[in-house]
Amino acid sequence: MGPVYLREAQAFLQRQARAKEPFFLYYVPNANHYQRNEKDGDYAVPKTIDGEAVKGVSRLNDGTPAGDRGDMILENDIAFGKLLATLRDTEDPRWPSHRLIENTLIIFTSDNGPNVGDNLGRNRESGGLRGKKAKLWEGGIRVPFLVYWKDKIEGGTLNESIVSLTDLYATLATVTGHQLASHEAQDSHDCLVHWTAKTLKPDLRPRVFFCHLGPPFSNDTLVIRKGAHKLLVEGGLALPSIRDSHLGAAVPRAFFDLEQNLYEDDEVETNPILAKQLAAELLEIHNRGHARDLNLKPGPALIQTEGWHNLRNDVTGEIGFEFTLTAKAKRVTHLGLWDDHDRDQPIRSARAIPDETQRDQPSLPDPKGRRRGLKTAHTVRLIAVDTTPPTEIARVTVPEGTKAELEGAFRYIALSKPIALQPNQRYALLTTTTAGDGDHFKSPDAFDGLSPLVHPYVNIVRSLLIRNGHLSQPQPIPSFSDLSPDHSRHRLPVGPTLKFAQP
Repeated sequence: MGPVYLREAQAFLQRQARAKEPFFLYYVPNANHYQRNEKDGDYAVPKTIDGEAVKGVSRLNDGTPAGDRGDMILENDIAFGKLLATLRDTEDPRWPSHRLIENTLIIFTSDNGPNVGDNLGRNRESGGLRGKKAKLWEGGIRVPFLVYWKDKIEGGTLNESIVSLTDLYATLATVTGHQLASHEAQDSHDCLVHWTAKTLKPDLRPRVFFCHLGPPFSNDTLVIRKGAHKLLVEGGLALPSIRDSHLGAAVPRAFFDLEQNLYEDDEVETNPILAKQLAAELLEIHNRGHARDLNLKPGPALIQTEGWHNLRNDVTGEIGFEFTLTAKAKRVTHLGLWDDHDRDQPIRSARAIPDETQRDQPSLPDPKGRRRGLKTAHTVRLIAVDTTPPTEIARVTVPEGTKAELEGAFRYIALSKPIALQPNQRYALLTTTTAGDGDHFKSPDAFDGLSPLVHPYVNIVRSLLIRNGHLSQPQPIPSFSDLSPDHSRHRLPVGPTLKFAQP
């Protein structure tokens, strides 16, 4: 397949020589997928590629034959060189008297470590690093990453800043002048400033890596990397339903300082304080549903977007969330409630374990609010949690039907007098609900859909269920099992909400 891919890529570049618009070429050869290299198969090493010999030609440093895998690496090397030659030899129609390579950002990388070698130990194919593909040691996730952009990113330099392939979306958005919306590439960090800086700037933004197949860790183990520090957490955070799970908890499993121990020779390095800090940061990223700063603008609504989580109407009591303000004091002018589209239906049973056939979906559009209306009245309460006992400070009744003011998908009732909330004090926002009353709320748990986004000055502490009005005895909102308290942290059900006074 290699020669076919190369011919198609070269033909694409030749077509761009007659075009006026910028182009994007994503070139992904099959070479190096050694396990599919059956005799005369689609991925078999070709005898030649674009006139250059490949089969049996590759050699190791000592001159011995490198075998089929080495030939595959040689095949990629030749093909990439041919594409660069095409860019060097082709006039740029958008920049007269210049070549395409003078205005093209070129990136060469791979998706994971080698698929050959020792699962648990060091491997020659990964440069002596520990592990291989599908392992969360550096040999499984550290890959080559070469970047060239004439007069902006020159060759011959080594940049040791961290980058994940998920960062390409945000970085290329900056290259093209596109401002990311809050729903776009929520786990992607813009790295361009770190690639172009004359002096290397430390990039301490956290990166999250997944997954690990086979022992010694469970399949849903996650890694958080921040600077030189790397933490693996026990199974059950990403998939609480997995066997031998920690049920949504972020439990440190192995900690490494990669500046001191790049080869991860020791199973565990002890730095319990830093390990707990990284585990807490990973838990927040995972449960809130995004890694990057989304640059949300402060507005009146506490819940700015409702997200895609599954619909529920299966509990009786009060559901809601605990929160704090992270900045200055704010005045609350309205309490409100999410009003679901009358054609929206749950994707799965409320307490079921989701699978690939039950993926989260956005609500149906309803710009004029014609398909909404509450089936019954609900009480929404605002509680000061830090008092003993917790104290109700505001209450409204949102009537059935369409009587309450509708903004987006939320119905609001104005307070008779604004209520002042103070920073770093805990509050709870609750609404009454009865199982089967016909008014859904969105589950605090995500499967694969976008999570709700909240006011940038609000920190969500945890989701809550109150039974029989007992504010001093909050419970987690039920799931498929009794889960760790960690599972409720940084999550909220989309139901009750409020509005702040505007400056």
